Amino acid sequence: RVAIVGPNGAGKSTMLKLLEAEVIPVTGGISRHPKLRLAKFTQHHLEMFDMELDGVTHMRNLQATVQEQDSMEEARKYLG
Repeated sequence: RVAIVGPNGAGKSTMLKLLEAEVIPVTGGISRHPKLRLAKFTQHHLEMFDMELDGVTHMRNLQATVQEQDSMEEARKYLG
């Protein structure tokens, strides 16, 4: 797991967009490992998050809208 932090304008979002292939580099190239998996949690996601819930419960509630909920143990595996 990796966190990308830095001051505004440092290129964090651009770097992630390059990794996600949302944009292509003007010069140079990008090499992605075939097993690369990306997930983003932006400050805008906080607006959707119920601060009374812990992360595992929130994730299980999101999953319940799509399919049967995982057990607490299964949900924790996703969060590491």
